[in-house]
Amino acid sequence: MNQKRKVYAVQIAPEYQDSPWDLFGYEQLEIDKAAIWGNCKLKGYTFSEFIKVVEALGNMDWDDVGKYYDSKQEMLLDYVAPIDRDVYTDEEIAQWKKACDLYNADYGRNERQAICMGLTLMMGKEYDYRQISGCCQSDWNYFFYPTDLYDDKMVRVVETEYFNTGEEWTVHEENTEPESPNDVQGYSIYVYDDARKEIAESEGVEPENVILWAFDGWRRTPKYQQI
Repeated sequence: MNQKRKVYAVQIAPEYQDSPWDLFGYEQLEIDKAAIWGNCKLKGYTFSEFIKVVEALGNMDWDDVGKYYDSKQEMLLDYVAPIDRDVYTDEEIAQWKKACDLYNADYGRNERQAICMGLTLMMGKEYDYRQISGCCQSDWNYFFYPTDLYDDKMVRVVETEYFNTGEEWTVHEENTEPESPNDVQGYSIYVYDDARKEIAESEGVEPENVILWAFDGWRRTPKYQQI
């Protein structure tokens, strides 16, 4: 591949750009056992174990032990049986009690941290959460994720795709050099932070060899009819 060749790209108008999220983003969350949840005004994405943890934290009554359950273990197994093992350890049972107290506390309540504690106990792997935000004040939600699959960069990818705050560009694939943005024909690429750098990496060229036409708004022209 010729690294010195010129690469041309034109930006798709933001109102017409498509996020990869619309194609397969939420399906990846299902595979990874991650969730977006918390803002009832925006679409959320959860998985079955997540729902069980939230319902258990809200509904389990530890006073039921001795009344309806013979032990704390029995109650937990009824609500949130652990994945790929049979029972909880005594230490894990104590952690579940702390999670319930944190979820239901009148003062110092932190339901998101409690959910992460519950997911960690049930799934057998560490969970954390992060608030993700878009462009508007109302554009926010919480992302719950297993820490072995999502680092800061991957959380940023989820945030960008979910709120569609990246950019979509068309990269020229024809052999002829385009004379204007209207001549650019090729494939579409979604970029997250630096269009020139990310397109260069995709094409295997140096960033200085990428020629960009950025979207710069719409222009109105007059239209006439003979009467």
